[in-house]
Amino acid sequence: MSFNLEQARQLRDQLPVMDFRTPVSDDPLTSAYLSHYGLNRLHSPWPISHSLGYCPGHPGRVACHYFMVPEPACVGQFVIVHGYYDHVGLFRHPIEFCLSRGYSVLAFDLPGHGLSDGDPASIGSFDDYSRALLNCLTGAEQSGIEGPWQVLAQSTGAAALINCFLKPAEFPLGNLQNIILLAPLLRPVDWTSGLIKFWLLRWFVRRVGRDFARNSHDEEFLRFIAEDDPLQARYLMVDWVRSLKQYLNDFAAAPEISVPLSIIQGTEDTTVDWRYNLPHLRSGFPNTETYLIEGARHHLANESAEFRAQLFTIVAGILDS
Repeated sequence: MSFNLEQARQLRDQLPVMDFRTPVSDDPLTSAYLSHYGLNRLHSPWPISHSLGYCPGHPGRVACHYFMVPEPACVGQFVIVHGYYDHVGLFRHPIEFCLSRGYSVLAFDLPGHGLSDGDPASIGSFDDYSRALLNCLTGAEQSGIEGPWQVLAQSTGAAALINCFLKPAEFPLGNLQNIILLAPLLRPVDWTSGLIKFWLLRWFVRRVGRDFARNSHDEEFLRFIAEDDPLQARYLMVDWVRSLKQYLNDFAAAPEISVPLSIIQGTEDTTVDWRYNLPHLRSGFPNTETYLIEGARHHLANESAEFRAQLFTIVAGILDS
């Protein structure tokens, strides 16, 4: 079933306020969205109840999903946070993995992504990403969904989480357990040259054309996001780079943080400067365990089957330890 940008806009406008206990609508527009991204055919050992709506917040509404494993099969809760240019529709593999382990899954589109409000791929501050995460978790807990929350966050999603830890008074996340970061964003590749370009362009343009990176060995995934995903932004926004710079400054100024992290990183990642990032993350978060996947690229959640198998073996080991 096809799904296009105009349908995405219509669906965004008609999303109801999130009710974590009410199954998603089966209207044609919602069905087209779910079918296009495979969210209506998730593999699970048990029947799954799927809710979709928006959580109110600043700077706008945040599209939120909840995939509920029935009792008594449910063993806990997972929250999944996607990366830059991504959305929940691209995270079918991690969602299926969590469901297969008996975890219910909360996932949401970051501001400026997917079905959430905001200019595409634009953000005024990484605080807005962190606030969206906190609002969705708070909404779930107010609906009676109890933690602890396991966390799986990719790239910019990991930065949204790290930003919460940098500012705990503003973003008190509470009951988290097994915080797993996939290729976390600190400094991107070629950051210095990119920053020079940013300073030269910032007075003249709001955005620059995006090149679709070969950030996975899964050729079908790369083709899909470049050709068939209407929710893909086609630009890198200058204000996003400005917000990233502020996030890096906040990280550099922060004291050591005792929160334990598990970082999984591919060694063929050409998106984040992981050789720079990992030592700095371990310095800022001394209770960090690092796992390398030889040959894997940046988009670990959508790597080829060989690398995804390694990824989920590592995640399973973390959960079982």
